[in-house]
Amino acid sequence: MKKNIFLITIIALGFITRFYRLGEAPAGLYLDEAAQGYNAYSILKTGKDEFGQFLPIVFRSFADFKTPIYIYLIVPLIPIFGLTPFTVRFPSFFFSVLTLPLIYLLVKKLFPKPAPSMALALLTTLMLAISPWHTLFGRTNFECNVALFFLLSAVYSFYLSLKKPPLLILSALFFAITIPAYHSQRVIVPLLLLLLFVRHRRLLLSSSHCRFSVGAFILGLLLSLPTLSIMTTPGFLARAATLNIFTGGPSGYLSWYQGPLASLINARWYLATKEFFSLYLSYFSPRNLFHLGDYGPRSSFPDLATLFTWQYPFYLFGLYRLVVEKKLGELRFFMLALFLISSLPAAVTRDPFTTIRALPMVIPLSFIVALGLVRGFQLISPVFRKTALFCFGFALVYSLVNLY
Repeated sequence: MKKNIFLITIIALGFITRFYRLGEAPAGLYLDEAAQGYNAYSILKTGKDEFGQFLPIVFRSFADFKTPIYIYLIVPLIPIFGLTPFTVRFPSFFFSVLTLPLIYLLVKKLFPKPAPSMALALLTTLMLAISPWHTLFGRTNFECNVALFFLLSAVYSFYLSLKKPPLLILSALFFAITIPAYHSQRVIVPLLLLLLFVRHRRLLLSSSHCRFSVGAFILGLLLSLPTLSIMTTPGFLARAATLNIFTGGPSGYLSWYQGPLASLINARWYLATKEFFSLYLSYFSPRNLFHLGDYGPRSSFPDLATLFTWQYPFYLFGLYRLVVEKKLGELRFFMLALFLISSLPAAVTRDPFTTIRALPMVIPLSFIVALGLVRGFQLISPVFRKTALFCFGFALVYSLVNLY
């Protein structure tokens, strides 16, 4: 009972930090928010978007094309709340809050039995609830926030299906929704599915699971046909074509150098590869995670990075424990996998450290900090544990004050 009270309190905390003045702060609507709200209104009234396309799969807007899931989620809300900033932001808020109990269930499910997992699951949920990264994205219109919920729902359903095979169908449904929910999921979902299949292939192809695996594959493919049918269209590729590091002139070209290594140093493949690894590694940089944060004013709090400074030592210790604690089993595998692949889509774009495209990374980061806190607390002498809890409580209050 006490553990349920802790979970409810954490979810309530996450609800309040995301709901308070939802339609007022941030003030006004960003151009993407306004465009999605107007397109949802147009769909409601005419069945067409602002350019006259009937129930489009991608939405043309300004200089790019929007994914459809978020816009269609706004449509039924307009008759209830009106066409307001609150309405446009509500789906992001709603799914952001739902992600909190979902990550609790996922950590609890994957934690090796019979070892107790409650403290780690609760702390992971708490770290996500107060995360500046996840909180901000839950207060504004971000497609990636909705996509993250469906991604975790798909993964949770998948792990449940290992003992209940029919749930593979539900997992396939969630994965199929995730892909068109946000651009970066077109990379993350296939990679994660491949890793999960390779790791559990024997069970998935066994007599108890095989027919459900085939059914899930067929369902996922059928639901993805609308997306696959437009993969080669300019609208589908517009965002990737304008932002990826492989088009246009690669950065780092040394026009003044004409030495014997010029053909290597200025080779397009070499420059693109170097830029990719530079961008990819930037998402693991403590300087970016704890000090600089996202450079975009829409995707960051003033004077706050993606994680709080006080979490830094626990991040380092938690990362070390995640690497060395093989007994964490499936939980270790999933968190490391998501940690390593979340930033891949962002690393092929020219924008430096953009948290929008790497949002799934907030899940393993929250877990890593929580693991560092749990393991660190276990090392403290019982004499000093009350003092440690007091300091932790102070850090939480400090964090909430800084959010507002």
